[in-house]
Amino acid sequence: MSDKERLEQIKDAIAHELGLTDDYMDGTYLYYLTRSKSAFAVGTMTMDDFKEIDEELLDEIFNAIEPFFIEQAERVQELENRLKLYDFWYRTAYEQNKRYRAAINNINEKAMLFGTSEEVYDAIQDAIKILEGGQHE
Repeated sequence: MSDKERLEQIKDAIAHELGLTDDYMDGTYLYYLTRSKSAFAVGTMTMDDFKEIDEELLDEIFNAIEPFFIEQAERVQELENRLKLYDFWYRTAYEQNKRYRAAINNINEKAMLFGTSEEVYDAIQDAIKILEGGQHE
C-alpha cells in the first residue's frame, strides 16, 4: 500500500468518526463551536455560534495533521533502510568470520600435523577462541 493510500485511509477514518460517511449513524449531526467557550458563562452563546461539521472542516483537520503522518512514514522508511544496512553488515561480518574460522582451523590442523612450538599452537588456539566470541588469555 502506498503512502498516499495510507493517508486516504486515515482521512476516511477521520471522516467516519466525524459522521461524514454514509455508514455513520443516520440522523446524527455533529457541530463545532466557532467562538470561545467563555461565551457560555456570560450567556451570549447562540445556535449561530455552532457550525455543522462538514468536508471543509475535515480538509482543514487533515491538512493540519497530514505533515505529521508524512514525517512518520519517512521516519519508518529511514529505519527500515538502516535495518537493511545493519542486516547486510551483520551477514557480511558473519560470512567473513566463517572464512577466518575455517582458515585458522586449517592452520591448526596443519600445525598439529607438522608439529609447531607451544607458542604458535597457543596463538592459534587464542585466535579460534576470539572468533568463537571468547576471550584470549
